Amino acid sequence: MATEIELDMRGKAPPEPLLGALDCIDEGQPGDVIRLLTDREPLMLYSHLVQMNIPWTVECFGSPDWLTRIGPLPSGGMAGALR
Repeated sequence: MATEIELDMRGKAPPEPLLGALDCIDEGQPGDVIRLLTDREPLMLYSHLVQMNIPWTVECFGSPDWLTRIGPLPSGGMAGALR
């Protein structure tokens, strides 16, 4: 069953938000959606999502928080292979 996961990485220094998001993707189930909260745009994450063929949208742009919606996740976690 698909789940919406909120991952609050505000206040974390890079690369912690990137690594946290990749861990969450790797541990997620097919169909899950991750709501990633950060206090800066997660630019380094986007290329990983492209390589894993995972869709994302940015739902809140700065000032001061960013909300990036990741997913739904495909079957077969791949994040560990990309690090």
